[in-house]
Amino acid sequence: WKAFQLASPGLRGNRYLIRVAMRQSWKVLEYASLEMRADPHLMLIALGQDGLALEWAAPQLQSDPDLVRLAISQNWQALRFASAEIRADRETVSVAVLHDTDALQFASSKLCDDRDLLMRAVRKRGLALKYASERLRADRELATEAVLRDSKAMSFVASALLSDPGFRVAVRGVGDAVRFIGDYDSKQRLAAEEDIFDKFYPF
Repeated sequence: WKAFQLASPGLRGNRYLIRVAMRQSWKVLEYASLEMRADPHLMLIALGQDGLALEWAAPQLQSDPDLVRLAISQNWQALRFASAEIRADRETVSVAVLHDTDALQFASSKLCDDRDLLMRAVRKRGLALKYASERLRADRELATEAVLRDSKAMSFVASALLSDPGFRVAVRGVGDAVRFIGDYDSKQRLAAEEDIFDKFYPF
């Protein structure tokens, strides 16, 4: 299939030859003509091998919800090659997040501000909080869910929330979470330690 790098425009647009080359690798699509990359049947064959083939699909196919979901089912990272419209589609992004919460890095800013979507993501993996909007990073319930699942999520909590006594009480028992609050020996960290460690030293 690598021979297509040197192929003439006529050969790059030959459907039969493209299909034969795809038996070796879907990567031949990189050298195929735009007409071939706009062929839904060829793309279905390629996506059956690896969802990342979506990178070489024609723009109209990168905007096809069904095709993009097929790509995601093969490889969640295919979401990065979907059109902006699809990356703003809640249903499609939700499918990708079910595979891996890191798919949120490719989601639209509007979806990263979707509380229900982010709540489901942090319940799956606390560090998904890093993809949340600033507004949601300051959401006490959502941030608490994230930190209780992974103390490292504390580094993505909004600074205003770190000073909230109610939040610190909510994450009591997650002792190592204080490492992500302020500098060592800072007033902010010392105050947080009193609240967060209170579960272990109640008296």
